[in-house]
Amino acid sequence: MNKDHLQQIFKNYIDRFEEFNSDDRTKSSEYYKWEMPKPFKVSMDKALKAENEEVFKYELDNIRKITHDFIDSGKILPFAGLVKAADKEWETVQRMFRELYKPDDGNLDIRQEKIESFLAQANHLKDKNNLSDLYKSDFRSVTAYLFLYDPDYNYIYKPTHAQDFQDCIEFYDDFGEGDHVNLKAYYQMCDWLVDAIRETPSIKETNKLRAPKFKKEPYLDTEWHILAYDIIYCCSAYNLFRGITFIHHTSKERKVLWEKQQKAQELYEKLKAAQEEKKILDAAMDELGKWLVVGESVTFKSFGKAAPVEKGIIIKKGSTMITIDFGDGNIKTIDWMSTVTNGYLKFQKEESGFANTVETLKKASQIKGNLSTAEREFAPYSEYI
Repeated sequence: MNKDHLQQIFKNYIDRFEEFNSDDRTKSSEYYKWEMPKPFKVSMDKALKAENEEVFKYELDNIRKITHDFIDSGKILPFAGLVKAADKEWETVQRMFRELYKPDDGNLDIRQEKIESFLAQANHLKDKNNLSDLYKSDFRSVTAYLFLYDPDYNYIYKPTHAQDFQDCIEFYDDFGEGDHVNLKAYYQMCDWLVDAIRETPSIKETNKLRAPKFKKEPYLDTEWHILAYDIIYCCSAYNLFRGITFIHHTSKERKVLWEKQQKAQELYEKLKAAQEEKKILDAAMDELGKWLVVGESVTFKSFGKAAPVEKGIIIKKGSTMITIDFGDGNIKTIDWMSTVTNGYLKFQKEESGFANTVETLKKASQIKGNLSTAEREFAPYSEYI
């Protein structure tokens, strides 16, 4: 994902906050999104528990007023379609909502199935009651019911806004088309946005500026899901993409780019693992360096089974070689790395744990090779992280 683009979006959102959060509700006042969830849940809970048609339809009418044009608009009226269906089959509509709100323990596969089931039943009722396509339900409207009932665990999906946002931040997983939506992919992008919000104090401080504007008790939004949706929505509605150059991709193009992003992530994880191994090797080299100093007492066993073990003192150290004085004019210059890793050169005051250092040093060539390979493989994909 493109973090620079997201930070520009945050900046634009902060700079223009008052423009779309006016105290005058005849103008743009997006903070109504925070005022809907509490009364929505109260009325929906009453509707779910209703034991007769009158109470159920009364609460549905309350919900219609609470949500105003958030779900229904002049072009499409999915909730109004459910209200009309309830005139003839209120218990069916009630059962549909009860099933939609059954706990799923965060399992998005189950949530996807619940949404699709609700959608199929809603449109079956529309056709059965000879309602026009004006009352057709869509994936967006069903995610809105979930979102308003429990914003902390749900996101609302509006395709145009979502696709504009994903192109800008370069999140290329395919959300699908029409009512065939990949819920997991969309939630992944929203979760990433929420993580960025949590790490950006300025956006959270700006969010607090709504407090004096609320006319009704707001939802606290401790998980930042409403704010995440508001940012996605405002990007398209108020052109918060200003100052950002990006490409609108086709579904086919996104698929190719998503595959590259996935490959980039895989190679990045491989690179990080290789870098961690190199850090361990560097620490082992530093540890060895504490012993490879002039004046340090060592023992050295020459090559061959019958070779004697000699005691000496390091008198000179180079980048790869050391010189040891064994006394009586016996001076030898040896490769310190190979003799240490093969056990020929030992230090008289070796501490516990030094054996682990030696084991790491034995893999020095492999570790360096792994890092070089990881860097080379990741380089062509680095722009997709």
